[in-house]
Amino acid sequence: MRISPDLPPIDLVLDSVDIPRLATEHPARRYLLPCRGSGVELGVPVEFLDTRPSVRHDWLLIGCERSRQLHRHFYGDEPERIDICPRRRRDHRDAYLALVKCCLRERGIEVNGKTAVVPWGSTPDEIRKALRILTGVDAPTDAEHA
Repeated sequence: MRISPDLPPIDLVLDSVDIPRLATEHPARRYLLPCRGSGVELGVPVEFLDTRPSVRHDWLLIGCERSRQLHRHFYGDEPERIDICPRRRRDHRDAYLALVKCCLRERGIEVNGKTAVVPWGSTPDEIRKALRILTGVDAPTDAEHA
């Protein structure tokens, strides 16, 4: 896949979270997911943090650190949780270059070894810059290097 004429050819491989598999591995009577966009059916009640359910149930949160923080803000406690943080999922894959989107990152690019982290709502320019750094086209600045 050619993303930009100034980048070498890159074969992008999606590392997606398989929520039904996680639910099978961690059975619960009710789940809380970060957002409705997941569109997942799990055979038990599923609620979504972005709709801020009015009643705090005994659910299992499948979400990242930001989801945990939002839950604490809305409900005053921290539920049992399966962490799906892309940074933590990255730990065992250090043999490959990785571009990670993280909702805890507000702006800019963070580079640590073979991993570049961009904000969840990153711009195409931020993604392009991160890929340029990962592929060695650009060197990271001090602000980008973790």
